[in-house]
Amino acid sequence: MKKVFIALIVLLQAGRLAAQPGLKIKPGASIKTINGAYIVLNNASLTNDGSIQQTANSGTFKFAGTSVDTIKGTGSFVFDKIQVAKTIGSWIVLNSNVQVLTYCTFISGLFDLDDHVVNLGTTGALNGETENSHVIGTGSGYIQAASTLNNPNEANPGNLGAVITATANLGSTIIRRGHAVQAGINGSASSIKRYYDIVPANNSSLNATLRFTYFNSELNNISEPTLVLWRRTGQTWASLASTSQDTLANYVEKKAIQNFDRMTIAAGCPTINVTIPDVYAVTPGRAANTLYTGYGPTSLTLIAQKIGGTPPFSYKWTMGSPGGTTVGVDSFLTVAPTANGTYTYYVTVNDAFGCKSTVVSKTITVRDVRCGRRLDMVTICQKQSNGTYLTTCIASSKVSGELSNGSYLDSCQSIAPASTQRAITNTYHEFLAQVYPNPSSGYFTLTTKSTNLAPITITITDALGRQVQQLKNQQANGNLFLGNYYRPGIYFIEVIQGGQTKKIKLIKLAN
Repeated sequence: MKKVFIALIVLLQAGRLAAQPGLKIKPGASIKTINGAYIVLNNASLTNDGSIQQTANSGTFKFAGTSVDTIKGTGSFVFDKIQVAKTIGSWIVLNSNVQVLTYCTFISGLFDLDDHVVNLGTTGALNGETENSHVIGTGSGYIQAASTLNNPNEANPGNLGAVITATANLGSTIIRRGHAVQAGINGSASSIKRYYDIVPANNSSLNATLRFTYFNSELNNISEPTLVLWRRTGQTWASLASTSQDTLANYVEKKAIQNFDRMTIAAGCPTINVTIPDVYAVTPGRAANTLYTGYGPTSLTLIAQKIGGTPPFSYKWTMGSPGGTTVGVDSFLTVAPTANGTYTYYVTVNDAFGCKSTVVSKTITVRDVRCGRRLDMVTICQKQSNGTYLTTCIASSKVSGELSNGSYLDSCQSIAPASTQRAITNTYHEFLAQVYPNPSSGYFTLTTKSTNLAPITITITDALGRQVQQLKNQQANGNLFLGNYYRPGIYFIEVIQGGQTKKIKLIKLAN
C-alpha cells in the first residue's frame, strides 16, 4: 500500500481533483509520482488541462474496467508507464498527444489512437501486445519511436513490430506505426490496418531487410497468403513483393530494400498475361516468325499484348536471355537479324504499381532461300498440278505468283506446315538427283529429292577416278552448288542415300 499512498498524497496536494466518473487535472495543477506508484483509473477517463510530469521508473497509470474511457485535455502528458487492463471488448481512446518514457503495457483491452500521437522517444516501448490487446486506430494517429540504427541486426525500435536488418548505417531513424487503412494500392485495393513510416537519416543503398508484423484482426478481409510488401513514394504505391512469409507468426519479410518510406502490406499483384503473336515476313506461303534472305522484308516487328494490370505500363525487351542486353523499352520491337540461325527475344511488362508479368519470348528464324549461279533466284517448294510438291529454283519475279497458287518459300523439307510435309512424303516415290547447267563453265547446281529423310553423301571424282570432293550428311531434298573451282574436264558425281545410288557425268568448260 505504500506506493499507492504516496501517489494519493501528491494528488491531494494538487487540490483540484474532479469528481468521478473520471480524474480531471485543472489548469495550474500537476501530477508527479515517485517510487513506482500506481494510479488506477477503473471505469474512469483522464482529463488533463494541467500537467502530468512523470520521470522514468516513477510510476504507472493503469486503466481498468469495462467502460470505454478517454485520455484527453490541453495539458502536457509525460507518462512513465501506461498499463492497459480494460476487459476484452472495451478500450481507451486517445484524444491528446502523449509521451511515454518507459512502457505502454497491455494486459487486456485495446488502445485507440484516434487522431493523436504516442511518442515513445528513444527509451519507450510497447510491451505485451497480443491479438486481443493491442493498439488500434482508424484515424491519423500513430505511435513513434526513435533509435540510431547502424548496421542493425533485427532491430525493433520501440517494439513497434518493424524489424530491421541492414548492412548499411541508417543513422538516427524515426519509425511511426499507424493503423489507418492505406487506399489506392494496386489501383483500387486497400492495405491491412497497419502501416509504418520509416525515416532514416541515410536512406539510400541500405540493402535492408524489413520484417513487417501484424495481428489477424488487422487483415482487413485480405487473404494472408496473398500479402506482400508495398512502399509509397509521394502518392505512388509500388509492390516490393516479399522474400518470405509466415502466416502463423504473422509477418511478411522482404530483403534487399534500398530505401524506406511509408510501408504497408496488401494483396499481391494481379496476373499480367503477356503474349507475343506470331509475325510473318511473307504471306501466303511462309513460315511464322521467319525472315528469308533473298526474298521479302528484312525485318519483323514483335508486339507485346497484355491482359491485366494497371496502366501506364513499361516494357523491357532483351535478347538471348531474360537477363540479356536490353534492346527495347516500347510495347513493340523491330528485329532484323541477318545471319542464318535462330534469335530469341524476351519481354517483361511492369504496370503502374510495379507489378510484373512473367517473361515471355519469341524466336525468330533466318533462312537463306537464295539459289542459282549468282544467288539471284529463290528456292521454293512448288505445288505441282497433281497436288504434289517439288523443290524448285525460280526467278524472284515469279515467287509471288507461285506462293499465291499454294507453293511455299524454302525447300520442301524445310517448310513448316505438317500437311505439306505429309503430302511430300506421300507423293515422292523415288530417289532423284539432277544437275544443271551441265555442261557448265561455273557452278553446277545439284538438286535432290527423296521420300527418305536420311542424309545423303556426295562424292565427286575426276576422269582418272581420283576423289576431288566429298560432302557427307547433306539434306536429302534441296540444292547444292558445286564445281566452281574445278579445272575444265570430265567429272563424275555419285549421290548415295541408304542403298540407293545415283551417278551423273559432269562436263566442266573453260571460262
